[in-house]
Amino acid sequence: MAAKTDVQVGLHAEVYATHEQVTEACQKAAEVLGKRATAVVTPAKVTVSILPGLVTSLSPVSPLVGISLAPGGDGKVVIDARIEKYRTAQSTFMMIPVGPKTLVGKGTYLSLLKSLEQELRAVDRGQGSVRRTSAAGLGKSAVAIKLAGCLAVGVTAAGTLVLGGCASSAPSFQVGNCINWSIDSSGNSVPMKVSCNNPPDPDIDVVKAIVSNGQSCTIGDRFYTQADGSTLCLEDEYVMSPGG
Repeated sequence: MAAKTDVQVGLHAEVYATHEQVTEACQKAAEVLGKRATAVVTPAKVTVSILPGLVTSLSPVSPLVGISLAPGGDGKVVIDARIEKYRTAQSTFMMIPVGPKTLVGKGTYLSLLKSLEQELRAVDRGQGSVRRTSAAGLGKSAVAIKLAGCLAVGVTAAGTLVLGGCASSAPSFQVGNCINWSIDSSGNSVPMKVSCNNPPDPDIDVVKAIVSNGQSCTIGDRFYTQADGSTLCLEDEYVMSPGG
């Protein structure tokens, strides 16, 4: 699975427990990873830094995971865990990148989610829910999907074609621009303008059309809806040539 799909995987839970119990559950989930994770706790959030390298003291953080805690109705706590920052790796052949980019620390991150699920279920009084979220499941950050998927959402979501995370502020784009993807502070995927003279990169897309509000891209296109309502139509899995 490519990095930009992996980073969409997260966790959503609604747990009937005290705020202190939920905070402790998040800390325990991080402690299961031992030296490969450190947790910073605030009243509204637990931030887990994953250290995936062989020598954790020298390992750059990837991913950085935010676990938000918010009060819900009937005494429950609402928990959302998602990747906030991350690094990617890619195989090379004769110094030329080949294959998809992968999420650095993916295995450790999935272990954290599994442990978090277990700890939250342990403190819940049996009335709550804990589930994984992902782009395939149309989670809050589901932006890198096929247009046909958004049309399906339009049928069930009052006619809108804009998914959560699709309409973020972004720099001005033009036809022919190359873009890569990042994650903002809210966990949404956002496009970044990059040079088209880079080596081949399957995670880089090219803007092939920009359509105004009310129009759509071709079925099968990758797309991104901007804050002004216009939509960027992107080449799906665009791979640049060595010369750009």
